[in-house]
Amino acid sequence: MTNKRIDIIIALILLLLILFVYTQSRTFPPRALYFVDRLNFFLLLLTGIYLFDSLLKLKQNVPEKTAEGLNESDTDYRRVIISLVCFALYVFVLIPLVGFLAATVLILFLIMYFLGIRSVSLLSGITVGLPLLLYLVFQVLLKIPLPVGLIFE
Repeated sequence: MTNKRIDIIIALILLLLILFVYTQSRTFPPRALYFVDRLNFFLLLLTGIYLFDSLLKLKQNVPEKTAEGLNESDTDYRRVIISLVCFALYVFVLIPLVGFLAATVLILFLIMYFLGIRSVSLLSGITVGLPLLLYLVFQVLLKIPLPVGLIFE
């Protein structure tokens, strides 16, 4: 089976998942339903674009990219493994120890620096801005407490 056909199958599975979420969410309270409906709408929109693009590629007979020309050196597995280990440490060690916000600032900085981002403004903007945004959305707006960690309890 070609990748083009697999893309179409994935899009159809996503459409079924969206339909399932829609039907199951009808019993939610109105406030929760508002969020689920908006999320479902955007998922439906993106899935529609994905399906349209997949069908267009199939119809136009766009040649598929193959891995024949790639060498083992083209993929840096070391970076992938180190990133996965960092995220595992973030979830299982850092968040319980220092809390969500401090752990997020630290892991964002380390991963971005490790992946080659050296711009001080980009590093500081994302490592401070994203946790601040998450704090405002969850802690302030939705009143969902974020983990504070053992050190800050």
